[in-house]
Amino acid sequence: MRYRPNHNGDPLVDASPREVHDLRPVVCAVLRRHGCPEREIDDIAQHVSVITWQSLNEGRVHGHDLEEPKDALVMYMVRVAQNVYLNFRAKASTWREVLPDEPIEIVSRSPVAQLEARDLLRRIGAHPSVARLLLNAANGMPLAEREQDAEMTSGTYYVRITSMQQWARKVATTGVWRRPPMPDPPTPKLRKKKR
Repeated sequence: MRYRPNHNGDPLVDASPREVHDLRPVVCAVLRRHGCPEREIDDIAQHVSVITWQSLNEGRVHGHDLEEPKDALVMYMVRVAQNVYLNFRAKASTWREVLPDEPIEIVSRSPVAQLEARDLLRRIGAHPSVARLLLNAANGMPLAEREQDAEMTSGTYYVRITSMQQWARKVATTGVWRRPPMPDPPTPKLRKKKR
Protein backbone atom coordinates (compact mmCIF):
# COMPACT_ATOMS: atom_id res chain seq x y z
CA MET A 1 0.00 0.00 0.00
CA ARG A 2 1.41 3.38 -0.98
CA TYR A 3 0.52 6.88 -2.09
CA ARG A 4 0.60 7.95 -5.71
CA PRO A 5 0.12 11.51 -6.94
CA ASN A 6 -2.90 12.48 -9.02
CA HIS A 7 -2.89 15.09 -11.80
CA ASN A 8 -2.84 17.90 -9.20
CA GLY A 9 -0.08 16.31 -7.17
CA ASP A 10 -2.41 15.33 -4.30
CA PRO A 11 -1.74 11.93 -2.72
CA LEU A 12 -4.10 9.10 -3.68
CA VAL A 13 -4.12 5.72 -1.97
CA ASP A 14 -2.96 2.83 -4.14
CA ALA A 15 -3.83 -0.57 -2.65
CA SER A 16 -4.38 -4.13 -3.84
CA PRO A 17 -7.62 -6.08 -3.41
CA ARG A 18 -5.85 -8.24 -0.78
CA GLU A 19 -5.01 -5.15 1.28
CA VAL A 20 -8.63 -3.97 1.05
CA HIS A 21 -9.85 -7.41 2.14
CA ASP A 22 -7.45 -7.44 5.11
CA LEU A 23 -9.26 -4.38 6.51
CA ARG A 24 -12.60 -6.24 6.60
CA PRO A 25 -12.46 -6.83 10.41
CA VAL A 26 -12.32 -3.04 10.89
CA VAL A 27 -15.46 -2.64 8.76
CA CYS A 28 -17.24 -5.41 10.70
CA ALA A 29 -16.34 -3.74 14.02
CA VAL A 30 -17.71 -0.40 12.79
CA LEU A 31 -20.96 -2.07 11.68
CA ARG A 32 -21.35 -3.83 15.05
CA ARG A 33 -20.76 -0.53 16.86
CA HIS A 34 -23.57 1.06 14.83
CA GLY A 35 -25.97 -1.76 15.74
CA CYS A 36 -26.04 -3.68 12.46
CA PRO A 37 -27.73 -7.12 12.77
CA GLU A 38 -25.16 -9.96 12.76
CA ARG A 39 -26.81 -11.72 9.81
CA GLU A 40 -26.25 -8.64 7.62
CA ILE A 41 -22.67 -7.78 8.57
CA ASP A 42 -20.98 -10.05 6.00
CA ASP A 43 -23.13 -8.77 3.12
CA ILE A 44 -22.63 -5.12 4.02
CA ALA A 45 -18.87 -5.63 4.58
CA GLN A 46 -18.59 -7.21 1.14
CA HIS A 47 -20.53 -4.29 -0.34
CA VAL A 48 -18.13 -1.86 1.38
CA SER A 49 -15.14 -3.77 -0.04
CA VAL A 50 -16.55 -3.54 -3.57
CA ILE A 51 -17.27 0.18 -3.24
CA THR A 52 -13.78 0.81 -1.83
CA TRP A 53 -12.12 -1.13 -4.61
CA GLN A 54 -14.08 0.79 -7.26
CA SER A 55 -13.13 4.07 -5.56
CA LEU A 56 -9.46 3.06 -5.53
CA ASN A 57 -9.59 2.34 -9.25
CA GLU A 58 -11.28 5.69 -9.93
CA GLY A 59 -8.79 7.59 -7.76
CA ARG A 60 -11.29 8.86 -5.17
CA VAL A 61 -9.45 7.80 -1.97
CA HIS A 62 -7.33 10.82 -0.99
CA GLY A 63 -4.57 10.98 1.61
CA HIS A 64 -5.89 14.04 3.50
CA ASP A 65 -2.49 14.93 5.02
CA LEU A 66 -2.18 11.53 6.70
CA GLU A 67 1.30 10.00 6.88
CA GLU A 68 0.23 6.41 6.30
CA PRO A 69 -1.88 5.35 3.32
CA LYS A 70 -3.40 2.61 5.48
CA ASP A 71 -4.88 5.27 7.81
CA ALA A 72 -6.44 7.08 4.83
CA LEU A 73 -7.89 3.82 3.50
CA VAL A 74 -9.30 2.87 6.92
CA MET A 75 -10.86 6.32 7.30
CA TYR A 76 -12.46 6.02 3.85
CA MET A 77 -13.77 2.49 4.50
CA VAL A 78 -15.28 3.54 7.86
CA ARG A 79 -17.16 6.41 6.18
CA VAL A 80 -18.40 4.09 3.43
CA ALA A 81 -19.48 1.48 6.00
CA GLN A 82 -21.43 4.10 7.96
CA ASN A 83 -23.18 5.37 4.82
CA VAL A 84 -23.98 1.89 3.50
CA TYR A 85 -25.43 0.84 6.86
CA LEU A 86 -27.53 4.01 7.14
CA ASN A 87 -28.92 3.34 3.65
CA PHE A 88 -29.55 -0.29 4.56
CA ARG A 89 -31.35 0.69 7.76
CA ALA A 90 -33.54 3.18 5.90
CA LYS A 91 -34.80 0.53 3.49
CA ALA A 92 -34.32 -2.69 5.44
CA SER A 93 -37.80 -3.91 4.55
CA THR A 94 -36.78 -4.31 0.90
CA TRP A 95 -33.80 -6.57 1.65
CA ARG A 96 -35.76 -9.60 2.86
CA GLU A 97 -39.09 -10.91 1.75
CA VAL A 98 -41.10 -12.50 4.54
CA LEU A 99 -43.61 -15.05 3.31
CA PRO A 100 -46.91 -15.21 5.18
CA ASP A 101 -47.83 -18.39 7.05
CA GLU A 102 -51.15 -18.73 5.24
CA PRO A 103 -51.79 -18.11 1.57
CA ILE A 104 -53.38 -14.82 0.60
CA GLU A 105 -57.02 -15.07 -0.41
CA ILE A 106 -57.31 -14.43 -4.12
CA VAL A 107 -60.62 -13.30 -5.53
CA SER A 108 -62.20 -16.20 -7.38
CA ARG A 109 -63.12 -16.08 -11.02
CA SER A 110 -66.72 -16.79 -10.26
CA PRO A 111 -69.04 -16.36 -13.26
CA VAL A 112 -71.66 -14.84 -10.94
CA ALA A 113 -69.25 -12.05 -9.90
CA GLN A 114 -68.33 -11.42 -13.55
CA LEU A 115 -71.99 -11.19 -14.55
CA GLU A 116 -72.76 -8.81 -11.69
CA ALA A 117 -69.78 -6.62 -12.63
CA ARG A 118 -70.85 -6.59 -16.28
CA ASP A 119 -74.39 -5.64 -15.28
CA LEU A 120 -73.11 -2.85 -13.02
CA LEU A 121 -70.92 -1.46 -15.82
CA ARG A 122 -73.83 -1.57 -18.25
CA ARG A 123 -76.04 0.34 -15.83
CA ILE A 124 -73.34 2.95 -15.17
CA GLY A 125 -72.85 3.28 -18.93
CA ALA A 126 -76.49 4.30 -19.22
CA HIS A 127 -75.57 7.50 -17.34
CA PRO A 128 -72.70 9.01 -19.37
CA SER A 129 -72.09 12.00 -17.12
CA VAL A 130 -71.68 9.72 -14.08
CA ALA A 131 -69.49 7.29 -16.01
CA ARG A 132 -67.26 10.11 -17.27
CA LEU A 133 -66.68 11.53 -13.78
CA LEU A 134 -65.87 8.10 -12.32
CA LEU A 135 -63.61 7.06 -15.22
CA ASN A 136 -61.65 10.31 -15.10
CA ALA A 137 -61.10 9.84 -11.37
CA ALA A 138 -60.19 6.14 -11.78
CA ASN A 139 -57.70 6.80 -14.60
CA GLY A 140 -55.69 9.11 -12.39
CA MET A 141 -56.29 12.24 -14.44
CA PRO A 142 -54.94 15.29 -12.57
CA LEU A 143 -57.57 17.16 -10.58
CA ALA A 144 -57.29 20.39 -12.58
CA GLU A 145 -57.87 18.51 -15.86
CA ARG A 146 -60.85 16.66 -14.39
CA GLU A 147 -62.43 19.91 -13.27
CA GLN A 148 -61.85 21.44 -16.71
CA ASP A 149 -63.23 18.35 -18.46
CA ALA A 150 -66.37 18.44 -16.29
CA GLU A 151 -66.66 22.24 -16.83
CA MET A 152 -67.09 22.83 -13.10
CA THR A 153 -65.43 24.88 -10.43
CA SER A 154 -63.28 23.03 -7.94
CA GLY A 155 -65.86 23.18 -5.13
CA THR A 156 -68.70 21.90 -7.31
CA TYR A 157 -66.50 19.17 -8.75
CA TYR A 158 -65.36 18.03 -5.31
CA VAL A 159 -68.94 17.76 -3.99
CA ARG A 160 -70.10 15.83 -7.05
CA ILE A 161 -67.16 13.43 -7.21
CA THR A 162 -67.40 12.58 -3.50
CA SER A 163 -71.13 11.84 -3.84
CA MET A 164 -70.38 9.66 -6.91
CA GLN A 165 -67.66 7.77 -5.03
CA GLN A 166 -69.96 7.18 -2.04
CA TRP A 167 -72.66 5.93 -4.38
CA ALA A 168 -70.25 3.58 -6.19
CA ARG A 169 -68.92 2.27 -2.86
CA LYS A 170 -72.46 1.53 -1.59
CA VAL A 171 -73.45 -0.24 -4.80
CA ALA A 172 -70.25 -2.30 -4.82
CA THR A 173 -70.49 -3.36 -1.16
CA THR A 174 -74.24 -4.03 -0.95
CA GLY A 175 -74.73 -5.29 -4.49
CA VAL A 176 -78.06 -3.46 -4.64
CA TRP A 177 -78.52 -1.14 -7.60
CA ARG A 178 -79.56 2.38 -6.78
CA ARG A 179 -79.89 5.20 -9.24
CA PRO A 180 -76.73 7.33 -9.26
CA PRO A 181 -76.81 10.95 -8.15
CA MET A 182 -77.29 12.94 -11.32
CA PRO A 183 -74.74 15.69 -11.78
CA ASP A 184 -76.66 18.70 -12.97
CA PRO A 185 -74.83 21.00 -15.30
CA PRO A 186 -73.13 23.74 -13.32
CA THR A 187 -74.73 27.14 -13.12
CA PRO A 188 -73.21 29.38 -15.77
CA LYS A 189 -70.98 32.06 -14.34
CA LEU A 190 -73.14 34.74 -15.98
CA ARG A 191 -76.17 33.75 -13.88
CA LYS A 192 -74.37 33.49 -10.55
CA LYS A 193 -75.23 36.15 -8.03
CA LYS A 194 -72.52 38.58 -7.09
CA ARG A 195 -71.78 38.90 -3.42
